[in-house]
Amino acid sequence: WIIFCQVKRQKKIYGMSTRKKNIMNLKPALTIITVCFQAKEQLHKTMESILCQTWVEMEYLVVDGGSDDGTKELLLQSEERFKAADIPFHFLSEPDKGIYDAMNKGSRMANGKWLLFLNAGDLLAGKDTLKQVFADVSEDAQILYGDALCTYQGKTKLYQALPLDRLRCEM
Repeated sequence: WIIFCQVKRQKKIYGMSTRKKNIMNLKPALTIITVCFQAKEQLHKTMESILCQTWVEMEYLVVDGGSDDGTKELLLQSEERFKAADIPFHFLSEPDKGIYDAMNKGSRMANGKWLLFLNAGDLLAGKDTLKQVFADVSEDAQILYGDALCTYQGKTKLYQALPLDRLRCEM
């Protein structure tokens, strides 16, 4: 399943002009976070999937565990492409204590109202996926989720989203 979680943060800003406070409030609607380690090829596919989206009210963060397979070089080379697509892009490449430590680092870096953890090798189904997801989001929604297509050994299978009351015990 693809799950989007709404983040509620309260940041107090002291000693800033009103203009600067207003600029800082221009946050992306979504932060996509990819955590990875030694995943250059998979990460490249994920990044291409994000770059082709028609809806770009997002930022993209990559937390790499200090890979030595060329992942950091790929991230450095990708900065200009994200800038050209008008998608804020940041990455961190350093050793971590595992996937959950990396996810927590990404969460702390995030500025979006919504978070999407998209693993290296995961793709958004089409170029309008995010546009469709965020077309009719209710202001009081706290979680968004939907179907997932999984490809393994050349075979693709659709996993349909379960009703919300079963989500807790099925994940």
